Amino acid sequence: AALAVANEDNPNAELYASSSCWNTTLSLQLEADASKAQFESDALDQKLAESGSYGGGDSASWLLSIAQSLLMSIILWQPLTLYIVTWIKLWAFTWHLKMATGPGVM
Repeated sequence: AALAVANEDNPNAELYASSSCWNTTLSLQLEADASKAQFESDALDQKLAESGSYGGGDSASWLLSIAQSLLMSIILWQPLTLYIVTWIKLWAFTWHLKMATGPGVM
């Protein structure tokens, strides 16, 4: 969230500080409107820049990446590893090789 901070370098800073109701002069109203328009333009540019990322934003990208990693692990890597290890153990069993784990080894 943006935080409002007084800009002491602003040529109209004295007008802001001296008036109890600072939004009465036309020049200050025009400056405030221009500042709001610039801020909204910058916010829109930032939003457009983030929309091109992986999930549409930093937190959404992170959540999407975590979900994708979890699903890849569950759907692809665990079954593939189990399949390969099973074939290795089956090969070792057919050649009467001792397995590293089992009741005989413990």
